[in-house]
Amino acid sequence: MLKEQTAVQNASWEQDAALIKPQTCLNLTYRTASIDNWFENRDTHVLISCRGMGKTQLLKAKRYYRETELESTTRGVCFLPADAPFVDQFNTSRIQNLNQIPWTFLSDINNCKVLWEFSIIISVIAGLDFERRKSFWNAFNLQFRRGQKSYLRTITQQLLNTPNDCDKKSDEIGSEKHETPAPLVCTKSPSTLFINLITEESQRNLATLVNTNSFATLSNVFYDRIQNGYELYIDAAEDTDTARFMVDAQGRMAWSAIQNGLKRAINTLTRTNSHFKIYAAIRKEAHACDGDNPDILAQHPVLLQYSPKELSQIADHLAKKYENSSDFCDWLGFSEVPNIIAGTTELAFEYMERHTLQRPRDIVVICQKLAHRLQHIARDNTEERLQVYREIVNGEAGNVIALSAFNETSLFLSALGNIENLSIFRSLLTSNILKKDELKPICTQFNCNVNPQDTEEIIRDCRAINCQQCRRLHPFCDLYRIGLIGKIHQGPTETTQNFLEPHDYVFGREHHHVLPEASEFYFFHPAFDEFVRRREVSAQPYIHIQGIVVGYGKPWTERDRKKTLLQKNEPNLEVFIQNLCTATGTDPQEIRRQVNQFIDQLVDAEDEQTRKNIFEQFFAMLPEARDWGGFFVTLSALFG
Repeated sequence: MLKEQTAVQNASWEQDAALIKPQTCLNLTYRTASIDNWFENRDTHVLISCRGMGKTQLLKAKRYYRETELESTTRGVCFLPADAPFVDQFNTSRIQNLNQIPWTFLSDINNCKVLWEFSIIISVIAGLDFERRKSFWNAFNLQFRRGQKSYLRTITQQLLNTPNDCDKKSDEIGSEKHETPAPLVCTKSPSTLFINLITEESQRNLATLVNTNSFATLSNVFYDRIQNGYELYIDAAEDTDTARFMVDAQGRMAWSAIQNGLKRAINTLTRTNSHFKIYAAIRKEAHACDGDNPDILAQHPVLLQYSPKELSQIADHLAKKYENSSDFCDWLGFSEVPNIIAGTTELAFEYMERHTLQRPRDIVVICQKLAHRLQHIARDNTEERLQVYREIVNGEAGNVIALSAFNETSLFLSALGNIENLSIFRSLLTSNILKKDELKPICTQFNCNVNPQDTEEIIRDCRAINCQQCRRLHPFCDLYRIGLIGKIHQGPTETTQNFLEPHDYVFGREHHHVLPEASEFYFFHPAFDEFVRRREVSAQPYIHIQGIVVGYGKPWTERDRKKTLLQKNEPNLEVFIQNLCTATGTDPQEIRRQVNQFIDQLVDAEDEQTRKNIFEQFFAMLPEARDWGGFFVTLSALFG
C-alpha cells in the first residue's frame, strides 16, 4: 500500500509530466484498478494509450514507487536513467537533418527491435566499471578470428571504449598499457544511442548490424554476465513532433515501427534474463499498427482508459492535492452549472467532462486556467465563478483540446492532418448536429476546395460512387476515428449519442472509410463544436441546436429529433433569441430558457390547435416574439 500522501506544496496544475518530480508524480496519481495492476505487477512492462492519458506520469511514478516504497524487494537493483529526468525520453527534436533518417530501414519492425536491443545492451554495459566492461569485451571478442572484420565488433568497441587493438588475444587486453580505466565514450541512454545510430551510421551498416549472426553472440554474452538487477524506464511515446515523420508513408510506418520494435525488444530482453526489467510507454496509434502480436500480449500491457466516474475521482483527487480542497466542487464553490443553450442544469464536473476527450490531461488543461482565475474571485461570488467556469471550459475545449486532438493524430488523418485542410473544412460546417444527407455535399465541397483543379471530376465521382468505394478525402471519417463526431446508438432500453473514446480510436492505414452510415443524425463533440464556432471565416452560417445536451452517452429522444428538425428548418432561431434579448432587456439565459420550453411544448403538441394555443401563450409572455414571422409555415411543413 502507498504511504499517506500530502498535498502538493507550491505547485500549479502542471500539464507536462516531464516537468514533475517522480515523488510528485506518485503523489498525484489516482489508483484505478488498471493502474493498481501497473504498480503492483512487476511483469506488466508496457503502457499503451493516446496522448494525454498520463503515460509519462505513470512511468515516473512507478519508478519512484519501486525504488522507494518497495525498497526491501528492489535493494541492489540499478535504476536507469540514474538521474533526472528519471525516464529515458525518445525525442527526435535533436535530429538536425531529416534527410539523415533511413526511412526504409526504420519502417521494418524487426530492424527497430534489434536496434533497441543493441542500444539497451550497450547502454547498460557502458555504465559498468572498467573491469566489468573489459570482461564483457574479452568474452565477446573471443568469438572473432584474428583480423576478422565486423561492423558489430567495431561499433561495440567504439561505444564501450575498449582497447583499440582488436587483434590482440584476450589475455593481452588489459595489459599495463590499459590498466588505468579510460573515460567512457558511451554514457548515453538507449534512446540517445538509438537516435545516434540512425543519424550517424549508414543504412548499409545498420542492415549489417541487425542481420549479422554476431548479434546473437553479443546478446548471449550480455545475458551471461548480467547478474545484478536492472530496471529501465523508456518513454517512446514522448516525441511530440510527429510532423517530422510525415515525409511519406514510410515515415509514418517508421514512427509506428520504432515503438513496436521497442515493445518486442522488451519482450525478448525481459524473458531471456530474469534480472532485467524494462518499463515503457508507447502510443496506441502505433500499437494498433502491430495487430494482435503475441509478444505484447505476453507482457500484460496496460491499455489506459478511464470511465466518467474515474475521471471525476481523478478531478477530486487533484483538487485535494493542488488546492487543499475536499473535492472538485468544494474547490469551485458550486456543484451545478446552468447550461444556457440546452436550457437545463448539469452537474459541474459533468459539464466539464463533456467538453473533454475523456483524458486526464484535458481536465488539467482546464483546471490550470481555472486556478489562475478563481483565486481572484471570492468564494461567495457564485455568479461570477460560474460565469468564469463556463467561459474557461468552453474556451479551452475549443482553443486547446480540440486542436490538440488533430495535432497529435495528424500522422493517421488522411483529410484533416494539416491546418489548411482543417480550416477549409470547418468553414463549410453548418450545424453542430447534421442530418445524414448533409454530410456528402459538405464532403464534396471540401474536396473541391482542397483540389480545385479536379472540381468537375470530384463532383462527377461523388454523384456516381458510393462513399464506401470512394478514394477521395473523407473529413467526417477523420472526425469519427478520433472521437470528434458521434452517431445515434440504439441500445436495448434507450437511444443515446455514441462517440468513440480514446481507447476505441480507429488507427491503421487500412481504415479508410470508418464512419457508420446507419445513423439519421451525427453530433459534433462539444470541444469540436466550440472549435468550429470560433472560426473567423465561414462560407456558411452555423446553427447551434438549442435545447439538446450533446456528449458521450447523452440521450437522444424523439423530442430531440423533432427539435433538431424544427431548428434546421428555421435557421434564424439564434438571431431571434438575440433580438428578443435586445428588445426586452431580459437576461439571455432567461430568454433561452423560455424559448427552449416553448420549443419543447411545440414538439410535444399533438394537433395544430394545441400548437396555436402554445404560440399565443408564448406571445402573451413575450409580445416582441410576434415579429418572428413565418414560423407557422415552418411548423406546418414539419408536422403536417
